[in-house]
Amino acid sequence: MNTIKNLSLLVMLTMMLSSCGVLLCPPIQERAQSIKAGMTSQEVRNILGSNFYLSFHDNSETWEYRTIPLYHDYSVIKIEFKEGQVVRMDSYMEVTPVIEEKPKKAEK
Repeated sequence: MNTIKNLSLLVMLTMMLSSCGVLLCPPIQERAQSIKAGMTSQEVRNILGSNFYLSFHDNSETWEYRTIPLYHDYSVIKIEFKEGQVVRMDSYMEVTPVIEEKPKKAEK
């Protein structure tokens, strides 16, 4: 029983320290500030982790990161690569429209 408890603790601690655990990792917006033109895709991946979305256009590749929505708003970070290096980054807040339910009509 003690071995299982120790093993569980070790696995949880390893996950928190080896990746960007929820408690240890700064928000993606803060980490994105260290992205610079000329960085490689591997350097960006080391800083921000795996991208959520990927698109291609002409000779470029764009990675998109999004935060978890908070009050219907979330941060979007787009990083464009050409020949494997950062050439452009754009970040902004995106607002998700709130759809309000119409009040139900009283039954007669």
